Amino acid sequence: MNAADILPYLTAVIGFLIVYVLNGIKGEIKEVKTTVNSLERDLRDGITSLDRRVTTIETRCSGMHKD
Repeated sequence: MNAADILPYLTAVIGFLIVYVLNGIKGEIKEVKTTVNSLERDLRDGITSLDRRVTTIETRCSGMHKD
């Protein structure tokens, strides 16, 4: 058996490993995307809640401190 006989098998193994690694990276990217989307949603909810609180405080202050 010479190198020319092994080359197709070696190429197949290397191709499999490349696909396996790329699929792992793809899975990690999906997880990161899900986490970022969750963080974005949490931030928006927090800002909206904070916005409501500030508006409430401003309304009360403007009622108490009329010019």
